[in-house]
Amino acid sequence: MGAILCALAVGLSAPAAQAAPPQVVADLPVPWSLTAQIMDGVGTPRLLVEPGTDPHDLQLRPSQVRLLTDAELVVWTGAELLPPVAEMLHRLEMEEAALALLEIPGPDAAGEHAEDEPEDAHDADAGDEAHHDDDALHAWLDPRRALAWVDPIAERLAAMDPENAATYRANAAALAQRIGEAETQVEALVAPLRDRPVIVLHDAYAPFAERFKLEIVGAIAEAEGMPSSARRLVELRRLLVDTGARCAFHEPHQSDALLRNVGEGTGIRIGTLDASGGFGEQTPDLYPRLLVELAESIARCDAGAAPDEGAK
Repeated sequence: MGAILCALAVGLSAPAAQAAPPQVVADLPVPWSLTAQIMDGVGTPRLLVEPGTDPHDLQLRPSQVRLLTDAELVVWTGAELLPPVAEMLHRLEMEEAALALLEIPGPDAAGEHAEDEPEDAHDADAGDEAHHDDDALHAWLDPRRALAWVDPIAERLAAMDPENAATYRANAAALAQRIGEAETQVEALVAPLRDRPVIVLHDAYAPFAERFKLEIVGAIAEAEGMPSSARRLVELRRLLVDTGARCAFHEPHQSDALLRNVGEGTGIRIGTLDASGGFGEQTPDLYPRLLVELAESIARCDAGAAPDEGAK
């Protein structure tokens, strides 16, 4: 009898087992980075799309479908950028378990044109509107937009997991501060470059350029994942000559041959930019680091320094 009472006493005094953290999946590196920082100390989200994958060519594999099926929360960009994910969420009847970040309005979103600004002011040569509003789809390149996503992610997690709500909210506040610090660093790095026109691979960088008042005079492709027409290349060659752009940028997974062809004989410098964060170190601090690395890459190219191989 004494042994039974002793066992009961031990059982009653043992701490209750902690509930498992929510099963969370994030679609791309930036949403994953934000979510991982908010979940720090509780759990780690899974990444749906492998780093370096072109989201425009995404075809979900069975293992990725299983990730979605097992998730209690899917933090993703939205249907415009990842239609296959939207279709799968619908088929799995999981729309209510998903948080689409592009649907969250951002204060003073850089991707939205000011009332007195012509609608095509940021790219006079954009042509027809088949470019899918690539700038809006890469809204995270404006830190103010990403900042607007932080609290909704934290509150969604807090509602699912009240036991850890205070941790999520404290982590969200710390993340907001880190994003603000990264924005300040970027401001300092690009301040001397605001009168230096540049060429980029596609229009995805408009949110970054508009937020930090950089001058993108043209994009090689009218949208990410779309080929460049001969007419487009002739226009860009003219822009290079007329504007005196010093730098043109491609992405780590793509050849710089097209840029070199367009810029042949102009003295243009070729640099590398990573719009998605898919080609750097995949750690939770990826997002604020991505912002600073974009600015550092632009500054290096403007100074004539060799690209940082480690950033590729």
